[in-house]
Amino acid sequence: MRHMVYVIGPCAASASDCDQLQRIHAYGIQPHCVEGIKVTGLARTVIDCACVMDPCGAVAVLDSAIRRGLTKQELYAECNRQHSDCAAVFHLLPHADQRSENGGDTPEVQLYRGSA
Repeated sequence: MRHMVYVIGPCAASASDCDQLQRIHAYGIQPHCVEGIKVTGLARTVIDCACVMDPCGAVAVLDSAIRRGLTKQELYAECNRQHSDCAAVFHLLPHADQRSENGGDTPEVQLYRGSA
């Protein structure tokens, strides 16, 4: 299984980028510092995951973020702030359930997997 590395910033892809590097082109991102590493905030990270992951994985990320206190209103506000396509977030958000303990718990994830 190949793992991708996602980097967000104003720079576009470069010919020297390796195949596993995926750049998310964006301006005005307010970084958060976690143990000395600049990262995007929770709402922005969840939105990016929803846009690049398969629906099962994205719902699991949404479940976890909402369980940790991120509100749907904060996600909608971040979508409005970044002025980019948040269709995946709007599609998946109604399926998010903070009561799930892992990504396979929610009926929505099971439905996406075809096992419901």
